[in-house]
Amino acid sequence: MLVATLARGLQRGMPERPVTLSCGNVELDPARRRVTADGIVVPLTPREFGFLEFLMRRRDVAVSKDEILRGVWDENFEGSENVVEVYAGYLRRKLSGSTAELVTVRGRGYRLEESAG
Repeated sequence: MLVATLARGLQRGMPERPVTLSCGNVELDPARRRVTADGIVVPLTPREFGFLEFLMRRRDVAVSKDEILRGVWDENFEGSENVVEVYAGYLRRKLSGSTAELVTVRGRGYRLEESAG
């Protein structure tokens, strides 16, 4: 039954992989685990990739450090929440020159948004 349902879905033109996420000129392809800015590959560590994907899925929404820790690390992470600040710095450096901006929202956390350029 499941196989037949999947086969019908494929015949109808269902996408074969997840949709690419984007913010400004930055694109993140979850299936290929690849990030590009203006078509140029941006090398990210697995944790940086997870952090960026988490923010892109919540684009233009401020998320707290605690939400990021639970979503990117895990709910049992026992280290300092300052690790979020460290990785935010890594992402800012690697995305510098792009039109995706990681903004600090005072008293709330971080938000990924498209910058003016």
